[in-house]
Amino acid sequence: MSRLDYFTVAIVAICILAIVFLLYRTTDLFKTDKPVDLPPRQEEMVEDTMDAEVINPEDYDPEYTGESASDSTEVTEGASANPVKTETEEEPAEGYEDLYKAGGGTGNYLVLAGSFEYRHNADNQAKRLKGLGYSESEVVLFNRGKYATVLVSRFDQLSEANALVTRLSGQNVEAYVHEKRMKAN
Repeated sequence: MSRLDYFTVAIVAICILAIVFLLYRTTDLFKTDKPVDLPPRQEEMVEDTMDAEVINPEDYDPEYTGESASDSTEVTEGASANPVKTETEEEPAEGYEDLYKAGGGTGNYLVLAGSFEYRHNADNQAKRLKGLGYSESEVVLFNRGKYATVLVSRFDQLSEANALVTRLSGQNVEAYVHEKRMKAN
């Protein structure tokens, strides 16, 4: 055999040894069957009673925009005791009246126009929609406050919700219909 053959055999042997070593480290093939004594769990399991669907947006300050929708720590650096509002409320453009009559607050079909990790982005989208004539647009928190979602309206009929989505897409606003989940009792 030539030197190249010896070298090839050596590389194959090293590869086989590496595979055996990995199998040894990742499986219990070579270990004894001694049970491991772990201390019993001390935690008590508690049922989560929080409504995961929608958190009441009235519990939050809609003017505060400096943190994530899921961030609950206080911001102390650079915060002013008296916040100054520099922007004026945007009025609907001329020729735009309310483009729809809201379906009320009890509909099972929600028209959503975006979910945002940061609350101020959702507030900006809701403000834009109000400027387009959708005066009942609001920001609601889903998934225990992790996402701020822009809710345009609620409807009892799927066809009404789809009609609003069509109107919104004609105004370059991405929206979709979300069917409200029923709570399991």
